[in-house]
Amino acid sequence: MSIGLDKRGHPSSAVLGAVKAPFKVDLTNIAAKRPTHLPAWYRISSAASHSTVWMVAQAFACDEDDQPVMRADPEIVTAAVLAVLGAFEDLVQTLGDYYGKDPHQALLTVRRRTAAVLDRQRKWRQQAQDDARLLLGESGT
Repeated sequence: MSIGLDKRGHPSSAVLGAVKAPFKVDLTNIAAKRPTHLPAWYRISSAASHSTVWMVAQAFACDEDDQPVMRADPEIVTAAVLAVLGAFEDLVQTLGDYYGKDPHQALLTVRRRTAAVLDRQRKWRQQAQDDARLLLGESGT
């Protein structure tokens, strides 16, 4: 097989014996069928990235010597994890759409993790309420 050339010396056909198959690569039509750019991580994950300062500020306190210390706040931890999982869910869906792949299985994984985080949060909240009742008595005062 050989490659036939046009008048300008550019490839214009594939030639095999007496058979000549013209070809034209039309990138314009190919490109028109795809999104114009790869989805940007910044756009997809902006909620998580813009919330970082707030979440970090909420997770720190100062001790009696005015030194920064971490607070173990399940609500803040949950908010941070859900923001990241939400960004991943958007990213998986967008990249699946971009590459023409079905993201269903990957989305199920992210959604299962999200459900697990929410379940853990409900357990933490219930434990905190139970602890408060024990410490403060049944009346809560």
